[in-house]
Amino acid sequence: MKTTYICLFILILLICGMAPAAAAGPVPPAVGEYFPAIAGESPEGEYFDLAEHYNTGKYILVDFWAYWCGPCRGEIPGLVEVWNTYGGEKFLLLGVNIDTPNTMDKYFEYVEEEGITFSIITEWGGWESSWVRDIGIRYVPQNFLMAPDGTVIFRDLRGENVMKVIKPLMEFNGIYEPIMVTMDIQDDPRKDEDWVTSINAKADVMTTLFAPPWNIAPEDISIRIKVDNPQAERFDVTLHYELYRPTGKRTHRVKDKITGEIYRVYRTGEPYIVYEAEIEEHEVAIGGWDGKIDTGYKIPIGEDVWEVKWWITVHSPLLDIDMDEAYSNIDFAGFWTITPEQMEEQGGIFFAEEEGEEAVNS
Repeated sequence: MKTTYICLFILILLICGMAPAAAAGPVPPAVGEYFPAIAGESPEGEYFDLAEHYNTGKYILVDFWAYWCGPCRGEIPGLVEVWNTYGGEKFLLLGVNIDTPNTMDKYFEYVEEEGITFSIITEWGGWESSWVRDIGIRYVPQNFLMAPDGTVIFRDLRGENVMKVIKPLMEFNGIYEPIMVTMDIQDDPRKDEDWVTSINAKADVMTTLFAPPWNIAPEDISIRIKVDNPQAERFDVTLHYELYRPTGKRTHRVKDKITGEIYRVYRTGEPYIVYEAEIEEHEVAIGGWDGKIDTGYKIPIGEDVWEVKWWITVHSPLLDIDMDEAYSNIDFAGFWTITPEQMEEQGGIFFAEEEGEEAVNS
């Protein structure tokens, strides 16, 4: 089916608080890997060592956030609810804050307003915080849910998915083993020697707001899907993909819902520009298997596509939830997109300037 959304013309990772430079270095632990036992002090000077809580029977959620990050603030109420409901012998929530002295006062006000009582550590160092460098954090919000032994079992849980995952884990008597999901691009068109992209995402995207896509999307993209579920006898896998086709109509800009500040492009200071785009949504049932799956699929693309996104949903019989895993995309035009609903969830709103008057659209 086709639906029309308003889509952001610039890298949405900038809105989500992406680090100013994505330099090579450590990579955050993936699902199935061990999360390093970080330690530090709370804003009130209390010392916290994550190692003391490993192997104590607790599932542990570590959430990286900052006050200046609108999407982070959008996630906080849900985290507070989960902590107030399940915090204790079987669940621990640690916030790792990367604010700076510039936002320190607002941080304390916000913590009090939201009723945050879970543990928080910070160095007031922003992107220069030791945990950011050592773990390889490139954006916030970002979180990791670990089994009691420190093994990552989920990453980047958002909104209601936090409660959906934590609740059944609290009722589960055993130790949950993560479902391992990977998707690989078999033939990535961006690696062809004749491939031409309209924008250099490292530089030009910061200054070039109206460059049209120069390249032509391939007819299809071949991917390989692999799932290893060590606990479920049978599980269902569904492939989802979206094709983004721009209408070319400029409509809105974006500002922070709380502070009223306009989101601006890093380096240039120009406001974010928003366009309308058609999103063609598809859903394909891959099927269910006993324990493992390894199969290929071709995503048909067609012409005039700025971007294709795809992810798979795996139903976990043990937790009785659908998990969105192994997200990937190819950006043919050098632009990232976001829907109004996603912007609202992340603490932002769209607004239009018509004849000098501001019209709010949420």
